[in-house]
Formats: sequence, structure tokens, C-alpha cells
Amino acid sequence: IIPACMRLILNRVLISMEVFSYGTLLPYHFSLDTGTTVYKKKGNTGTLISEAVNFIFHLGQQYTQPGQFVISSRAAEHIPTGLADCFIPSGRFHDQDLLRMKMPK
Repeated sequence: IIPACMRLILNRVLISMEVFSYGTLLPYHFSLDTGTTVYKKKGNTGTLISEAVNFIFHLGQQYTQPGQFVISSRAAEHIPTGLADCFIPSGRFHDQDLLRMKMPK
């Protein structure tokens, strides 16, 4: 998932123009974390709220800016070999240190 998110962020201009032709950049951003939650069958998820779901929702809504890819320290251990240099420290959110993908200049 990490390389796929990186490709989407880096190719945002091309995707915006070639795939969607809106005449503007798509304003997406990505936030990645690992966590656990209880599995519930389809149709039986009405009260499914967990710390993991709550954290990733708020990380995406309150912290991650458009065009950014932010990853928690829990998920950072899954960064593939050779891509670790593409991320820099980006502060803390709740109890997690965060990394942000460096953007080319």
C-alpha cells in the first residue's frame, strides 16, 4: 500500500488531467496507520467504533493536508526497503510520531 500511495501522490497532476479532465488538481491526501478492530458481518456493523478507526479518521481529517501522504510510526515499520529516505519526521498526533512523504522540488 505504501508504494501505491506514493505513486498516486506523485502522479496527481497526470491522473487529474488524463483520467478525470476536471481542469484542476484532485485534492486527495493519504493517511496510513495500522490498528485492530473487531470484524462484524455485513449489515451488523451499526456500532462498530474502535480506537483504530477513530485515530485514522481524525488523522486524515485534522492533520493531513491536501497533497500529503502521512504515515504513523506504527505503520512506518512496513515502509519497503529503499523507500525509508522518502519520509521525514512530521510531528505527533495523539500518541503517535508521524512521518510525511518528501515531495520533489
